Amino acid sequence: WERETLGIFVSGHPLAEHEERFARMGVTPIRDLITCGDDAEVKIAGLVASVRRTMTRNGAQIMIAQIEDTTGSCEAVVFSKLYQTLSPIFVADEIFVLRGRVRLRERPGESEDAAPSVSLSVDEASLFNAAANEAPPPARGWLLELRTREQVDRLTTLFERFPGDARVVLRSNNKERELPRRLGGERRVRAELVAIFGDEGVHLQNE
Repeated sequence: WERETLGIFVSGHPLAEHEERFARMGVTPIRDLITCGDDAEVKIAGLVASVRRTMTRNGAQIMIAQIEDTTGSCEAVVFSKLYQTLSPIFVADEIFVLRGRVRLRERPGESEDAAPSVSLSVDEASLFNAAANEAPPPARGWLLELRTREQVDRLTTLFERFPGDARVVLRSNNKERELPRRLGGERRVRAELVAIFGDEGVHLQNE
């Protein structure tokens, strides 16, 4: 409703809460497809923004869906061999995980320096099971391995973005110090912490 009425997601993109899971699945952000190269095999995950069905010059049925994630959008082309299977379930606002090959094509009428159009030739497609990504109970605390001052500065910004009830303990040189401020305990917070402290530097304390 927000996108249809205003053209934007006011309350946040509906895929944002799944980004950590997409990363674990080896999903390539749509904005990065152009750097993968023509005919590269990739996996993407995105929301179906629109679908149109048409026919090739040879009379074969194909489907072209506009797929978007939090970084951008691209066309996903489903050819005749998968058309009958996927056509009934490819509908707007569903989330799909797609595997296929990148297609880079020059835009008609554009200069040679213009960025090519990017699409995905779909080889496999499956509905994303969002329910399997339900968040666990909030963490009671985060234990973070501190190595640099920069990590402290970046952590400070997270307190403003993700306030919560989880305590935060910093460990440095085998000494631990609990901070006076609290942080959220959701999966998305862990993803932000891993980006700062690394996977080995982030520990949950649930007791």
